[in-house]
Amino acid sequence: MKKIIAAAALALAGLTLAAPTHAVAPDTAQAAHVRAASAQSIATGLFLISNLADDTPGSALSIGPVPPVYPPLDVPVRYLSGPLTNHWLVQRGDDGLYTISAGRGGPADYRLVERDGAVFASATQEPSRWMIQGTEDGGLTFGTPDGRLATLHADDVPQVTLDAPDGSPAQAWRLMQLSGD
Repeated sequence: MKKIIAAAALALAGLTLAAPTHAVAPDTAQAAHVRAASAQSIATGLFLISNLADDTPGSALSIGPVPPVYPPLDVPVRYLSGPLTNHWLVQRGDDGLYTISAGRGGPADYRLVERDGAVFASATQEPSRWMIQGTEDGGLTFGTPDGRLATLHADDVPQVTLDAPDGSPAQAWRLMQLSGD
C-alpha cells in the first residue's frame, strides 16, 4: 500500500511540474524574435514579454507550472526563463485598451487579470483591460486604466505587482513579436 501511495504522489508531482502546453521552447523563443514592438506599432499578435530591468537571456513573463486541477486555479504571473516562458496574445480593443492571454485566443487560455494588487493569470475570469504606453528609453509600460503599472519584483512573490509609476526599469517592458504572426 505504501508503494502505491508513493507512486501516486510521484505521478502527481510530475504532472504539477509539467510546463503548460502553450509554453515556448527555448530555441523557438530565441529564433522567433523578429522585432521589438513600440507603443505605436502594437497590433494584435503573439509576443514574448520581457522586462528591461532583467538581462537574463531567455527570460520572459510566464504562467509557470500550474497544478492539473479543475477548475483551473488563478496563478500569480511569474518571470521565468527557458521552456516555461509563454507567448502572449496581445489584442487591442476598440477603446484603445488591450487584453493579454497565453495561447491563441481559445476559451481555455490563461488571461492576465488584476487581483489583489498583482498580475495573475486566470483561465476562468474575463481578461482585464490594460493600457500599454511607450517610455522614453524605447520600452513599454503596461498597467491598469487607473495608472498602476506592472512592476517586476524578481525575488518576491508575487513577482509582478501593480504599483504607482516610479520610472524604474522594473516597470519597463519589451514586447518581442513572434515570427509568422
